[in-house]
Amino acid sequence: MSKLLRLIIVSSLTLLLLVATGVGIIWALLTSEAGLRFVSGQVNARAGDIVQWSQLQGSLLESLQLTGLRVSLPGVALSVDELN
Repeated sequence: MSKLLRLIIVSSLTLLLLVATGVGIIWALLTSEAGLRFVSGQVNARAGDIVQWSQLQGSLLESLQLTGLRVSLPGVALSVDELN
């Protein structure tokens, strides 16, 4: 096998592995409660006082249950007791 062909095969397999790992990480974030906690922490860190909630349960794809949602923007205040 030539060096060029071997390089192409190894590079392709490495790229495939990186893509599969990325898809796996995104899938874990979307389907697990730990992923929900991570994403909600990121939202909380970036949105600050704009978006607040009392409790989150479930996952982003399957069964998200959110209680005590409050969104505050200039001139707009939204409050939702429970969201399923």
